Amino acid sequence: MLSERDHWLSITDEPQWQRNHIADPNISLKETLEAITNPFPESPKRILEIGCGYGRLTREIGRRYIEAQVFGQDISTSVLDAASEYDPGTSFFTGSLYSLSGIDAVYSVAVFQHLPDTDKRRYIVEAAGVMNLGGVLRVQFIEGDRDNFNDHWVDAEQMVSWCDEAGFTNIQLDRGLAHPQWTWLTAVK
Repeated sequence: MLSERDHWLSITDEPQWQRNHIADPNISLKETLEAITNPFPESPKRILEIGCGYGRLTREIGRRYIEAQVFGQDISTSVLDAASEYDPGTSFFTGSLYSLSGIDAVYSVAVFQHLPDTDKRRYIVEAAGVMNLGGVLRVQFIEGDRDNFNDHWVDAEQMVSWCDEAGFTNIQLDRGLAHPQWTWLTAVK
């Protein structure tokens, strides 16, 4: 049986998966971008997406913030190769967020609901470690207790607690933006 990480890496080469994750017809790109960027600082200079996949959102964020340097992180090098073709204006990388510094905004969409709690917490801690004071973390997740091979939902208070432990302040939750099942966490460094 494949590990969870190997499962996600294996499906990224399936053409149907690639199509769905570049342009999912069930989710409004405009509403998602608004949900992501609404709490951002006015003119962020360095923006990071955790779990960027094929670069659909990094490209749109780069178009919205033309003066900003945009970074996309993912676990799959083959996905990032495709992302680099789709969005040549973004700097893509695998591995730890600690390879960066001076980040003004960090966001993640449709990723945290698939991560085990240890990875969720690690990404929150790493984000805090690479962000400027006053920077904003904006993470979408799904609330609940589902915990199986593909889905790892989490209690909202647990997400708030991890952000608090990592040194974030002004932690807020928004529910139902861009998708009725989504919860958005905003935290300030």
